[in-house]
Amino acid sequence: QPSGGKQPQGMPSMGSGELDSFDIVSLVGELCDEYDIEIGADEIVPENFNSVEAIWALVQRLQED
Repeated sequence: QPSGGKQPQGMPSMGSGELDSFDIVSLVGELCDEYDIEIGADEIVPENFNSVEAIWALVQRLQED
């Protein structure tokens, strides 16, 4: 994890307002297709999309379900 809890450079975050709703819908679709997971509306919160690490943790958790 990056030091100080900062996200990697170039990674826009949902919490900062850099990702708009279209970006999130596109990203969710790509993740679902690529990793054969279902991301429910209850999972689409800033905490799950504010860094690469958070997104990867979400993917891994959903793959285990």
